[in-house]
Amino acid sequence: MRKTVASTNGTKSKGKRSVDAAECQEDEAAITDRRRQTGQETKKRITEAAERLFALNGYEAVGLREIIREAGVHSAAVYYHFGSKEALLFHILHSHAEPIAAKRMVYLEELRKKGPLVLEEVLEAFLRPAVHEERAGKPVRSTYADIRLGLSINHQAAVRAIQAEVFDASSHAFLKAFKECLPHLSERDIYFRFDFLLGLMIHAMANNGRVTELSLGQADPTHPDEVLQHMIPFIAAGMRSAPVGK
Repeated sequence: MRKTVASTNGTKSKGKRSVDAAECQEDEAAITDRRRQTGQETKKRITEAAERLFALNGYEAVGLREIIREAGVHSAAVYYHFGSKEALLFHILHSHAEPIAAKRMVYLEELRKKGPLVLEEVLEAFLRPAVHEERAGKPVRSTYADIRLGLSINHQAAVRAIQAEVFDASSHAFLKAFKECLPHLSERDIYFRFDFLLGLMIHAMANNGRVTELSLGQADPTHPDEVLQHMIPFIAAGMRSAPVGK
């Protein structure tokens, strides 16, 4: 009888240890999840703070201390998640640029499946992801555009390398599409007009409010749908114009 009791007690003890071990694993998993979530939240706060400051004051004028203060985090968190201010900038640029480039390619592929390309539709496929969807269709300024506009003045090689990495494939695909739509133009003409298209796009995304002031509120370029309605025919007319020198 004693042996039976001892055996029963041993079984119960093993069972308890198994339950304790399982609970311990669950607790560790929960702690890991919380830490991961906290880390993601911290990274997001740093990114959003840096994006606001870069857009408002320019990349060169903003220091890591200012970003840390704006984000309300410890300095170690910035170095842990990003390592440097430049790496933080690259993260911000990638997070905005990659969805734009990807969506452009999706739209262009859809147009090719429909049949012969139409210039206005190709322009919308190129512009909509940047002018409309990057702002989620809301009447607000694009901080990403403000940052790009500021960086374009300084012509930083590292920033150009990022833009080339993210946008080159989609840009070449659209240049090919423009050539199909505009057979009367030379490649040189198309490259120039594509450059002007990029300038208009960034200006429309950033929008300094000047036109709103001049028109006393009649024209508000912060509304992305209205901007596209005016931009597309305007750019199409310019791109269709006669070759330079003829």
